[in-house]
Amino acid sequence: MKKLVKTWLRQNKRGAYTYYLRWIGEDGREKYQSLGHPDKREAERQRREKELSLISDAKQPEERMNLSQLLEDYLERTRTQIEPSTAKTAKYCMKDFITTIGDIYADGVTYRHFERFHQYCIDRGLKPASVNTHIKLIKRIFSLAVKRGQLQQNPFNGVPLLKVPKNAVRVFSKDEFDRILEAAYSPIWKARILLAKTAGLRKGEILNLTLKDVDFAKGKVIVQPKDDTKSLSE
Repeated sequence: MKKLVKTWLRQNKRGAYTYYLRWIGEDGREKYQSLGHPDKREAERQRREKELSLISDAKQPEERMNLSQLLEDYLERTRTQIEPSTAKTAKYCMKDFITTIGDIYADGVTYRHFERFHQYCIDRGLKPASVNTHIKLIKRIFSLAVKRGQLQQNPFNGVPLLKVPKNAVRVFSKDEFDRILEAAYSPIWKARILLAKTAGLRKGEILNLTLKDVDFAKGKVIVQPKDDTKSLSE
């Protein structure tokens, strides 16, 4: 039988060894708990105790949720873990799913519902990449529900994705690049265009840069996340 909780003997910064417990939490992420000692027998006893606690929690009866409730539960549980854009897209995709099959109980969703939804997306003229995005986001919502013990299985496991054709990469010639650089209306935009060419940064990474991210002495640019503010100067 697969263990829900595992022990892990780890050396700390002081060189001492101590056991940790590891398990998958309700949010689908790995959790850790330090036991503060290197006793293998005691660690195993605590592991069994923790595992029984998790099993007991999982057996607590969950109220049946329809798809709209499952979506709200997902958005609430992950609101500090995913980007707002991801939450917005997941909400849009799930509402499309509900439009297709109805706001039925989540534990009543079957493979035939997936087939109906799959065809619905294709009939709407969505591109293969967009259809796959719909499928993967809804599958993720169901997958987390299974890990939390809210559902017994994920009806989207094993569903096929559409093949997405790869578009040819458009490479600007030297003459085209020179004309783009010449057309830049300010020094900052010239710098951004040169960064895109020489450093291979994406548009969002370039627009998010500040002077603090540039090491002029070493000729380096550091790409790092920023807090949400009204402007990059804040």
